[in-house]
Amino acid sequence: MLRSQFAVVKAGTLLSAVLLAVSGCASSGTPIDRDIDLVVVPSVELAVAAHSPSLPVSAELVSVNEVVKIDHKANLGRIATSEQQSTFRWQSDGRLSSTSTGRYKGGDGSMSASIATSVSLCGLVPLLGESGSTTDSRLTTAIPAGGVFLPFDVSSKHQIGSRVRLVSFSTSAANLCKPTPGTSFTYQSTREEQRKFQGSMLSSNTLHTITESASCTVGSAEVSAKALDPSIVGSYLLVTCTYSVPSQSPRKSEFAYLLSSGLYLPVFIQSNEYQANSMRYTAPRYR
Repeated sequence: MLRSQFAVVKAGTLLSAVLLAVSGCASSGTPIDRDIDLVVVPSVELAVAAHSPSLPVSAELVSVNEVVKIDHKANLGRIATSEQQSTFRWQSDGRLSSTSTGRYKGGDGSMSASIATSVSLCGLVPLLGESGSTTDSRLTTAIPAGGVFLPFDVSSKHQIGSRVRLVSFSTSAANLCKPTPGTSFTYQSTREEQRKFQGSMLSSNTLHTITESASCTVGSAEVSAKALDPSIVGSYLLVTCTYSVPSQSPRKSEFAYLLSSGLYLPVFIQSNEYQANSMRYTAPRYR
């Protein structure tokens, strides 16, 4: 097996950003007592060998700030917002290494600190990933005491973590990192996903195997990258992908493939029938 050039995060505040949503962390799955190895297996190395941009790219994006608007039906029309910074580095094998850090304050006063790292095909298909978060929630309720109600503070803290590795991959595309305007492509993947949850009263460590099919269309016209942010250089192609997982609702993502930087930035993610995230980018930095 070949181990990719992947910096495994050991911090206590691990989280996913866009691409690794940890859902049902304390529920289904096979219980395990170890961490899965973040290693690209030989069959996947062979399958992804042809998928990389022409390096060096003309405008290497080093970092960018991201503002995510979260629209969840449970919020009854209120839009939550989170912010994070992402950094990028091209590896010698043409894979994209990225790290995202962020903080989120919920309307209930909860605070989350997060960090995620991944190695991917140009930001579109994660090969390896590790992510997680620490959330500290505090709320005030009222309890009866001597015929009156007195304020009572309740607090809780929990950690969520995830490790992911791709174990099989195939695609109809000649090179996912060089999409052709006006075309479409598909890909199929199977990943192992480890989900860890640690709370004050409950903890779990489970392994899930997920097979997913994606169908993507590439926009026929280039769009000025200034539509994303005035400081982002060049132009992009809008790439729309729909994903299908057995026994789950289909989901949808839209990406801006930056032609000068050779990578995909997510601009919209429909996670399920309940939640949709839209992304806005600022302060890009180039090398």
